[in-house]
Amino acid sequence: MMYVTDALKVLLTALLIIGLLSLGGCTNQEGHVEPLIRMQYIPIRVVTFFDITGSAVEHGVPIVDSISMAPIVEYVLENGGEVAIGTIESVSERPLLRLRVDVPPQPPTDGSQQSQNVFLAAKQKAAYEKRFTSYQSRLKRWKDKNQLAMRGFWQSVRELLAMPAKESSTDVRNAVLRGNAFLSESDASWNGPTLRFAILCTDGEHNVKSQPTIVPVDSTVYILVPGIREGCLTSLNPIKFESLPSAIRYVISGEKFVSNAAVTAQKGG
Repeated sequence: MMYVTDALKVLLTALLIIGLLSLGGCTNQEGHVEPLIRMQYIPIRVVTFFDITGSAVEHGVPIVDSISMAPIVEYVLENGGEVAIGTIESVSERPLLRLRVDVPPQPPTDGSQQSQNVFLAAKQKAAYEKRFTSYQSRLKRWKDKNQLAMRGFWQSVRELLAMPAKESSTDVRNAVLRGNAFLSESDASWNGPTLRFAILCTDGEHNVKSQPTIVPVDSTVYILVPGIREGCLTSLNPIKFESLPSAIRYVISGEKFVSNAAVTAQKGG
């Protein structure tokens, strides 16, 4: 898939930059290397669908639970991003459960060691401490807000995941269309690009009358679990994983750790 290739290029670019920094960073008076750029994570936006129809049970589709979803939620709580969870049912029109976490405030840079002048260094240190105090206040507000949102989200998720898999028919396509609507939302509110994933825990057997065409969203990685049957999902060219934990490990892998320069390059700047 083209997007996966592009993501790997971004990762290689980031690793190259890290190597150059280790050789060519700015050295302060104490001999420490000061990085020329600051590293950051690109926020991820991921929607996960789980199949609660009878055929999913027959074909060994894994059961989604709060424990299996916890790593994605924890990742987003630390780095920013958005998680959505939905169901594949006889009529897949249920709204997604969503948790959005804005990118955390970034700590200020300490420039007090850059100056040879003792008085100027002291002034710079005082200014840094003031900025750091402000940062701590903003970080606390960010954490408090997200913890409150997370508790409400988990309560709703547990109720959704407790639904028994007993639906008699399977509406896969409308579930994917809802997920695509989520993933098609603009990145404008993130002030930069996001990485987008759709995890589909289903056998892909669409057997209701509606036949909408499934068109993949640009720059989205589709993942199929358990990946034995694609069914109606062939057009999405999904990556296949045998288990949900393996798929989630892929989504939150170090591939998302990129530099500011790489982010700018991805945006076309």
